[in-house]
Amino acid sequence: MPQRKLIQLHIGTHKTGTTSFQVVLEENRERLREHGTYVHISPNKPPGKPIANCTDFSHAILRNELKTPFRLSGNPRPAGYLATLREQQKLRKGLSDSGCPNGIVSSEALCFARTAAELRRLRLLLSPYRVRVIVVLRDEARWRQSWEAQLMKTAEQRGVAEQTFAPLLESWYFDRE
Repeated sequence: MPQRKLIQLHIGTHKTGTTSFQVVLEENRERLREHGTYVHISPNKPPGKPIANCTDFSHAILRNELKTPFRLSGNPRPAGYLATLREQQKLRKGLSDSGCPNGIVSSEALCFARTAAELRRLRLLLSPYRVRVIVVLRDEARWRQSWEAQLMKTAEQRGVAEQTFAPLLESWYFDRE
């Protein structure tokens, strides 16, 4: 029986070099493909945004009421069973078209997943692949300081009140269990 394809699932977290990692993935997509690794990207990524951040992938599994930075910035993405199936089809097609035995998916928003329903949707999305999870953490005090500064910067750049991102500073986000 042939071995199932391997998906390396990079789930961030925010402020741990994720964007830099995603830029490197995007810049080296063709080279990685030549070496057997398909880099999955969200087909709806904004033009000129050269990062392999799979926002559609992650938001398909995240509960709708969750206010992520992406959603708080005016980019609603529905979650649920149908959204998960659509993303599963995109991943399967990308892997199939690439001819690669392995793939990598990166989305820092996956670190927001907390519920049993989100885990079920993630399992569905990634079936029938083998999965290796990549998580990057950093010193918590420095990480919290950097996260808060980034949210304030984002609010300023988008011209929205800082309170818009307040839900992302609540204790649930910092839960590491």
